[in-house]
Amino acid sequence: MVNRIQPSDRPIPAQLPSTVEELDKYRSFGPELTLNDHVEGIYKVLWPNPDFRALLNATGDDESVEGSMGTDNVIAAQMIREHAKENRYEEVSGRKIHAIVRALNVVMKRYNMSRKLRARMLGGEIVPKDSDSDSEG
Repeated sequence: MVNRIQPSDRPIPAQLPSTVEELDKYRSFGPELTLNDHVEGIYKVLWPNPDFRALLNATGDDESVEGSMGTDNVIAAQMIREHAKENRYEEVSGRKIHAIVRALNVVMKRYNMSRKLRARMLGGEIVPKDSDSDSEG
């Protein structure tokens, strides 16, 4: 016969927190958002702006708004920083453009929209590089 644990023998689990403030105390990593997280929030706010999207669209310098994807990234980062200044997002407004560009690249990867990934797409599907294929030559 198998010994079964009686309900009275079970340990009583801790009650779930009832407020968000109490819940935050249980978070396994800090409550602080990273620069990437802050930039993502602004990225989503700016996304409806066609000028912002145009700066992120190119997958080659010849397609870029300013003749260089790097320059387009800088202008997009400036738009992000300007939005942060206007809306008092201190976490972003005082950051260097280079840091915002790097965070922007991370955000684009989060949405599977990095320039490198999209450059390898045809009809929404990733086309393998020659080195990725099984063919010779």
